[in-house]
Amino acid sequence: MTSAERVRRNARISQARAQGQTWASIAKAEGLSVKQAARAAREHLEAAVPAPVTNPLDLAAFIVETHLDSLRTLRRLSGSRNQPTAVAAASRAPGVALSLLDVSTRLGLAPAPPGSWLFLRDLPTIASAVLAAADRAGVPSDLVLRELGVAVEDADAAELAGPPHLNLTTNEEHD
Repeated sequence: MTSAERVRRNARISQARAQGQTWASIAKAEGLSVKQAARAAREHLEAAVPAPVTNPLDLAAFIVETHLDSLRTLRRLSGSRNQPTAVAAASRAPGVALSLLDVSTRLGLAPAPPGSWLFLRDLPTIASAVLAAADRAGVPSDLVLRELGVAVEDADAAELAGPPHLNLTTNEEHD
């Protein structure tokens, strides 16, 4: 067998495995032992690994794309007629999705930590409750906001519009 034929055979074996075929059926179709078929698939995958990425943006794109490719493959395999393959793919998908969320958070593509989404969603309600409690206690809202390190933007406009507009990125007052 020439090296080109070996490369094509290894690619067929790897593709068959990715489609959910068992090692036994692949080995029989290719005239190999199960161990030889697994080795051929591994050689194909090792040969397909790209050169190391040194540019951080390229690395980030590669990591995200690899996760997305994995999720696409798992989605396809979860619909497989081969029950063990479908169950395995369906059980692995949430882990890959969580890993993608973690990577996205670390890259700044999603808020960190993931629970901060809920905090940001609920922040206006929390701020209103704190300000209402301060008002009932007779404490001026601007004093409460300064103590919390939150700036009140345009106090006159805020007074006319209702609850003050909060700038959570700075603790300076705006005129």
